Amino acid sequence: NSTAPGFWQRVDAGNATELVDSQVTTVLALGGNSVISEVRMDSEIVTPNGDGINDELIFNFGVARVNAAKAVKLTIYDLSGALVSEMVERRPDPRGNYVLAWPAEDSSGQVVPPGIYLARIEVDVDSESAVSTSVDRVIYVAY
Repeated sequence: NSTAPGFWQRVDAGNATELVDSQVTTVLALGGNSVISEVRMDSEIVTPNGDGINDELIFNFGVARVNAAKAVKLTIYDLSGALVSEMVERRPDPRGNYVLAWPAEDSSGQVVPPGIYLARIEVDVDSESAVSTSVDRVIYVAY
């Protein structure tokens, strides 16, 4: 029902799955309009000292409700708002799970100074009805 607010659905013709031989179209309708979901980090603290423990920060998250090739970005800012590092992943179908790692380095490959940083995960979408198209997290770098 596309007239109900908060719902978005995509319908593809053909077999719903290879597990069942049918001529039925299956509609998957999820409540809400969130694009980015289930953001998890193993730790909020990264310690890039080469000891193999928390040398990089791992971001796990899911992307849904995007049906065209769009960029998924992880951007790191310092507290002054200056861009420190940016990672962009592009897929033909951006839906699914992502694992992005930040090794506590700036854009030139240098280890960043200890401090507090802001991480932003963002998906470029065209729809005004989509929500949660970016998620911010505070992260810490310590030596």
